[in-house]
Amino acid sequence: MKSKKMMMGTISFSLLTSLIFTSGVSANTSTNSQFITDREINEATNYSLQAAVQTSVIYKQKIDIYKMHEYYFHSAGGQFTVSKFHSDSEDIIVTLMNINTDDIVEVEYSKPFNLPGGHYVFVVQGENETPIDYHFEISGIYTEQPSGQLPALTVTKPGTHDVRLPKGSTRLDVSGNTTADELDLYLNFNDPISLGTPSFNKALSVQPGYNAAALNAYNSDTMNVVWSYYDVLSPGVKRIGGKDRYEVSTGISKELNNQGAYSGTIIITRGDLYPDALSGGPLAAIEGAPVLLTGTKTLPTATINEINQINPDKAIILGGTGSVSSNVESQLRSLGIETVQRIGGKDRFAVSAGVAEEMADYSDTAIIASGLNFPDALSASGMAGYAGMPILLVGTNTVPDSIQTFIKNHSDIKHFIIVGGPATVSDQVKTKIKQLRSGAVVERIGGLNRYQVSVNVANYGIENYDMDLSSLVIARGDLFPDALSGSPLAAFYGAPILLTTSSKLENNINNYLKQKQGQTDFMYILGGTGSVSPTTEQQLSSFIK
Repeated sequence: MKSKKMMMGTISFSLLTSLIFTSGVSANTSTNSQFITDREINEATNYSLQAAVQTSVIYKQKIDIYKMHEYYFHSAGGQFTVSKFHSDSEDIIVTLMNINTDDIVEVEYSKPFNLPGGHYVFVVQGENETPIDYHFEISGIYTEQPSGQLPALTVTKPGTHDVRLPKGSTRLDVSGNTTADELDLYLNFNDPISLGTPSFNKALSVQPGYNAAALNAYNSDTMNVVWSYYDVLSPGVKRIGGKDRYEVSTGISKELNNQGAYSGTIIITRGDLYPDALSGGPLAAIEGAPVLLTGTKTLPTATINEINQINPDKAIILGGTGSVSSNVESQLRSLGIETVQRIGGKDRFAVSAGVAEEMADYSDTAIIASGLNFPDALSASGMAGYAGMPILLVGTNTVPDSIQTFIKNHSDIKHFIIVGGPATVSDQVKTKIKQLRSGAVVERIGGLNRYQVSVNVANYGIENYDMDLSSLVIARGDLFPDALSGSPLAAFYGAPILLTTSSKLENNINNYLKQKQGQTDFMYILGGTGSVSPTTEQQLSSFIK
């Protein structure tokens, strides 16, 4: 896999670890056996306070970017000192956390600090692919002598941390041995799978596309833990379909959640018209939010079910009450969403400007696209979300007042990219933007038709924003519903959105992928077979390396 995908996988592992760690390590949680249970904490507290001892513990191992080591200890309260005896500190991340409160303790090496009585974990993470040595010593008053011994974990399969399965295969074999008392595997944020000890050998089924896997080796006597992380790719094509646009949007939401891209916020927008959803795609990407579609007067059943499943803390409604009614807002609150924000306006252009206000600090560049047609903005939405650029909707020959006001008020935005040919967004708009922003760079990504525009946007994103073709999002180009929710998914992977005809792969896209043969690992198709046919899917699959 390419370096960008390795980085994405590392981020996924970090999110996965954070999710597991914070959900299991708390003193109030005892659902995951590899972490400290309430009973163990209570027992330790009962006997250890009478056995306080001034001592030290040494943590000395090798670590790389694919590992994390956790060392447990119980402080009796008082002064502690953390000393470092290795030189490669820039390649190692160290965290000292209070398990009872989840608070992070600030540490300066060799300088005494006060550590209240309680349960702590000393976490060491690598940042280098090559294993490096670390050596720490922590001195203080413990309730008992802590252990610097970690469980041993040897993994024979998979043989690498960056796993590429055969094309079309979803089988992952995991085998090896360990001295741990318990060994669990976490796959894509799901519940742990027990692998057994001292030896293990298990065949697992992963999802098509990218997967985050983490092995967790735990010793019950020391409560120390070793994590080992794997980035697993199952090359192929995955369709996110449904009986209608609402089910497609919830399917994309589920995919984002499976990949750890969901932050607790959702975007709600009208599903029978496209403008607000197009403006909101980049905002959704920044927020880590799915775009869930709704009717004007009421939430569809599929959207309600997804909200109940993912339990968001915040919802951002795009459009005024004429687009998404007050009744929908009330429904969202009744579903337990604490914060409901609305970005409204008198028309689609005002809503676009309002969404842009939420994103104004992320980039010095804005996308200019037609608010009267959807394809060009749709093609640009993945790149815009990936780079944090707002999409400003305009008329064919005019820049609406709300967009003019936004441009005037944000002098830090000095670069504008018009997406679409002059017949869609004329040179009059280009001239007006230059008048509104003196010294602005205004360029155009055009094409003979919407399909060629999507190819040219893909090339622009690759050349300028570190996107690549290892992942692609494919959507039907003559109808908008299925693709409305695709922007945050494309942005998460740094994947271009390519538009196609329904019955077969559109010629511009077919020729482009032939030229780029061998560069693509995985594709998402948005919509059912009525939107993108099985024939088109087979053609796309032939370009998977």
